[in-house]
Amino acid sequence: MDFRVAKREEKSTLSVSPPLNLASVHFQGNDYFKKGLYKEAIDCYTNAITFDDSSELLFGNRAQCYLNLNMPLEAERDCCQALSKNPVFVKALYRRGIARKQLHRYNQALNDFEHVLKLDSNNKQAKSEIEAIKRLLQSSVNIEIKPISKSSAFRSKQPLINVPIEEVDMKKFPIALPNNMPTTSYQFYRDWKELRGENIDLKLQYLLNIGAINLSKIFSNSIEPEMFCEILPILEQCNDNYFVYTLLSNFTKISRFGSLVLFLQKPDKEILRRIISKILKNGNNVDDLLACYHL
Repeated sequence: MDFRVAKREEKSTLSVSPPLNLASVHFQGNDYFKKGLYKEAIDCYTNAITFDDSSELLFGNRAQCYLNLNMPLEAERDCCQALSKNPVFVKALYRRGIARKQLHRYNQALNDFEHVLKLDSNNKQAKSEIEAIKRLLQSSVNIEIKPISKSSAFRSKQPLINVPIEEVDMKKFPIALPNNMPTTSYQFYRDWKELRGENIDLKLQYLLNIGAINLSKIFSNSIEPEMFCEILPILEQCNDNYFVYTLLSNFTKISRFGSLVLFLQKPDKEILRRIISKILKNGNNVDDLLACYHL
């Protein structure tokens, strides 16, 4: 056998790495986390997510790493991903509340902590956070702006002038619908955030473009209660009763639908009743919908 060929074969054999294993990567991430090596833990959890992006635990663990690194925006994103897979994942709800508190979104954070107590009434950390946020919301801080005292030698010789401030009309910067329709819940949430403001018509057109069947596929695992409640007022403005009926019917078949109904507040149920009443006027049988949504 040619010695050079043998060398090449030996080198090739030595360069082959053993296949990565999801469990081992996840375990390594947990080990890094315990040692306080949060960046390394994030890398491990990210690699594990490439193997299995259906695990709420991986997103939840990575979210905690982001919180420990003072990266609340990334933590909130991962918590939303975890909750889209399991809406009753208490740790993800609590961590998202912490992230939103750090982002000064106090009302949203308060909502998350209250949801935690619905699932775990003895959660002392959530109770403490609720009290802290309520104090923040109730307190009013008066900030007094004082002129800077300068000696005449350091004062400008130029007279002060008034600078007009013109309000920007955001309508001059129209928001376009995404070119590509989403196929995953992550893509949907990303697009939804881009459709900023209260532009109901634009959001309704986005939902109609995706279609009721595709929307139910996107949220086949679950849909966040907050997202569902955001969609309800949009559906109320929709005149395509077949689309609305099909979507609401298909949502009753998604995983963890019971948890979704649990989080519906009285205003949300009122909107649902109005929507279903509108469907009923068009000759559809809505008894099943009323029963499924506990109306």
